[in-house]
Amino acid sequence: MNRTHLALASLLAGLALVAGCSGPVAGIPRELATGPAASPPPAAKHVVLPPDPAQLDYDAIGAHSSLIPLGVGSDGAPEVPDVHTPGQAGWLSVYDPDPATHAPLVLIGHVDGERNGKAGQPGVFVHLKNANLGDKLKVGRKDGTTATYTVTKVRQVHKAAFPASIYAPTSDNEVRLVTCTGTFDKAKKSYEDSMIVFGTQDPPGPTS
Repeated sequence: MNRTHLALASLLAGLALVAGCSGPVAGIPRELATGPAASPPPAAKHVVLPPDPAQLDYDAIGAHSSLIPLGVGSDGAPEVPDVHTPGQAGWLSVYDPDPATHAPLVLIGHVDGERNGKAGQPGVFVHLKNANLGDKLKVGRKDGTTATYTVTKVRQVHKAAFPASIYAPTSDNEVRLVTCTGTFDKAKKSYEDSMIVFGTQDPPGPTS
């Protein structure tokens, strides 16, 4: 599947992402919270994007997964990996019409989910809450190159205050890892907060 080019406007005007959540029962593939609408930017022009990501390796928290492409639904909400495969992470790309800016690489994963009919099984981002500034994570690309990122910020936010700005273009190549955290609301079958880890790409080495 080729990279899906997702307009920033459709995401900001749609629902804010609070992905990586699962309830204690099946049939809860994703959790969404409404976010503030924003004025759409000008129509997107052609932008040269880096090769598709294929593999995540974040040794410090034990997160290792292939990366599946995730699109955006008709309601403007980003897709998330299937809750029945909680060990699977995915990637979402947005872009800006100004080629001088960079689209952040957004990686989405569950904190827990179902596996073999059993609820509450650890997800790929079960330990994302333990991320620390300075951690290194690597994203392997389909062309065989690898991008290394350094964690620069870790935020826990209530879903009602989820920052749609995580999709906004940046002056550097950046990554965001997103999952759920906080108290589990049994009535809503959802975690109350989101965990977001920000990272900036290191200068490329000889094999990057």
